Amino acid sequence: MFHRSPSRVAQRIGIVVCGLVAAVTFATAQAQATDSVTVPLHAPHVGSTAAGFGQKDCSDFAPAPTNGQDGWHFVLPGKDGTFTQLQLTFTLSGGGQLVVTLPGANGYIKESNPKHAYVYTPAGATLAAGTAQATGDGKLDKFVLSHTCPTKPGQPTPSVSPTPSATPSVPSTSTEAPTPSASLEPTQPGGAAGNKPDTLPITGSATNTVLLGGVVVLAIGLALVISARRRARQQGV
Repeated sequence: MFHRSPSRVAQRIGIVVCGLVAAVTFATAQAQATDSVTVPLHAPHVGSTAAGFGQKDCSDFAPAPTNGQDGWHFVLPGKDGTFTQLQLTFTLSGGGQLVVTLPGANGYIKESNPKHAYVYTPAGATLAAGTAQATGDGKLDKFVLSHTCPTKPGQPTPSVSPTPSATPSVPSTSTEAPTPSASLEPTQPGGAAGNKPDTLPITGSATNTVLLGGVVVLAIGLALVISARRRARQQGV
């Protein structure tokens, strides 16, 4: 009958156990590297303003903050840390709060090196709180404010062009010729001024009409006389 040596059995059991331990360790490391963890903002940086923060640099902002904006650059310490999301709260100088979530409209996580995040706020805002979601195999216990890009002092705020006022209308000058006033009639000699005769004078057209009427009457009369003579002749008178 074949008998196995106890030492060989122990060796084989040891190899299997070591393999299991290595597999569990590798899986745990992979889970830590890919699972997102919540990372708080470095406490001493709470309450900072862009103008009052010690480190200032505008060279790495793309795009650069515009007039009336402050820029903020946050970094996740460690070589292999990666931001997946940030949420930052700012107190505005005019009152109220601004909550910024990245990725979003108020900033971005740098694609080529996602341990860097850039945020834009209205000028004069104060950093009030912040948390981040991050991955990495290093120690992820905080993220920090690296530097700021404050609005330059005295930088003018773009003014809104005033709406042009309506051009006053100029009254048009009348080009019509003045209506001539009625001329005074000359005073008739031997009479009072302004007295007019009772009958209107006969104009040339009226005279022609009267003459024409007389000619017609005369022609009719002649025609009647001639007609009467012809009848008398025919009757032998």
